[in-house]
Amino acid sequence: RTPGSAWDFEMAVPSAAAWSGREISLQLKGGQEVITGVVFSLHEPSETLVVKENTVGQHLADYRIVKLGSVEMSSVRLAGPPAGPPDLVQPLSDAVLQKIRTKERHEVQQQMAKADNIGMGVSRIAQLLFNGVSKTMTCRWKGQDFEVLEFNGADSGVLVRAPYEIDCVDGASTELVKRVKIILQGERAKIS
Repeated sequence: RTPGSAWDFEMAVPSAAAWSGREISLQLKGGQEVITGVVFSLHEPSETLVVKENTVGQHLADYRIVKLGSVEMSSVRLAGPPAGPPDLVQPLSDAVLQKIRTKERHEVQQQMAKADNIGMGVSRIAQLLFNGVSKTMTCRWKGQDFEVLEFNGADSGVLVRAPYEIDCVDGASTELVKRVKIILQGERAKIS
């Protein structure tokens, strides 16, 4: 190469248009490390280079952010033409869109169910007790109190009132009341 060639000009004054999308090999000052990949971007005002390495398929890659001041500029090697306009992404098929919408609905339902399990304006201990009881039984908040539903799915169940002690458990089914008291007592012991 002769001084003033196009190659030397590109090295002396790197530009995003000239470097983007090109294969690059460079060495950091001090000769410690060689970086190879494709120039993902070059931000000229901050003199920052982003190199895309270890590309696997279309979506997986490692990105290295390098300040140009740390690059041994004489080691820079560019290959290939600058990047053209990005490839257009093909539209998704109806079947794929349907799967995405189904998954989205399912996720929204799950998140809404989780939100229903958070008591509004209740103490930390009340929430911990609710969480503990709801691990084995179906529960729902009713203001400051929470209700433990029967196994058969009926709307009636056992009500656990604040301050959530075993004597604050009421319900029509003595068997269910007894079971909730045992679980509540165990959860209180875990918290203490």
